[in-house]
Amino acid sequence: MPAHILKLNSSKGFSPRAQMRLRRAALGGELIIFPTDTVYGFGCDAFNEKALQKIYELKGRDPQRPLSTHLRSVSEIERYCEPLTAKQRYWLDQLLPGPYTVILKASKQAPKASVSPDGKVGLRVPDSRSFQLLAEAAGVPLVGTSVNRSGQPVFTDIEEIISQFGDLVDLIIVTNKPMSSQSSTVLDLTGSTPKVLRGTLPSHFSLET
Repeated sequence: MPAHILKLNSSKGFSPRAQMRLRRAALGGELIIFPTDTVYGFGCDAFNEKALQKIYELKGRDPQRPLSTHLRSVSEIERYCEPLTAKQRYWLDQLLPGPYTVILKASKQAPKASVSPDGKVGLRVPDSRSFQLLAEAAGVPLVGTSVNRSGQPVFTDIEEIISQFGDLVDLIIVTNKPMSSQSSTVLDLTGSTPKVLRGTLPSHFSLET
């Protein structure tokens, strides 16, 4: 069955009916394609194991590879990681919201799908009005991973995404905002200095206060 498509105007937000449809999708374990501040992502409720399994199967991704949890605000990060150091807070203040996945030490509340075997969690706070609106409507943390088959190029054109995956997911949220062609930069902040796992540090980034 073709996916239900919701068109989102980020300046107007979702209609009450669209909000209800999105929340029902998130709480019901449906697979969603949604916009971020980088590329479109496959997503679902971060705590729904059946839905998570569907994402791994759809991408052909190793279940041992964690998926990042996407949050609507920086304040939500501390729920899913161990207490932040002053240095980590300083780094996060420079990076988020923004196109970065930050790796921190996971708390017991962190979604298992986002926790690596060594106890680290990947967290995102996209700098995107569209994402903030959909996250608020969903009402649950969402895992996210780029729209592609594992190891293959990322799909960035929404029409191509609908053509390729429209029969394989339940809901597609289309934003009126232009999307990037680059996935998020991944930074491990668990050490004495940030470790870049993918991408590059922003030019304005400072290690010390």
